Amino acid sequence: MQHPSVAEAAVIGKPEPMIGELVKAFVVLKTGNVADENLKLDIIAFARKRSGPAIALKKLNLLIVCQKLKAENIKTIIKSP
Repeated sequence: MQHPSVAEAAVIGKPEPMIGELVKAFVVLKTGNVADENLKLDIIAFARKRSGPAIALKKLNLLIVCQKLKAENIKTIIKSP
């Protein structure tokens, strides 16, 4: 993702009975960014603008990474509000 507040992102397809599958993203913010609803909506709008309505991002989880291991595996995650 190329949003200026995003350090890392992972996207999955989540089963959804009405449409089959919806796009859900897990996003790690760059240092200094505050995980709030406004930023969440801004990132979703940014992604939708670039991907189009058919595969537009529907859900987003902002994550705060506390510590990473040398292998870059996320060790501890706290979900933001």
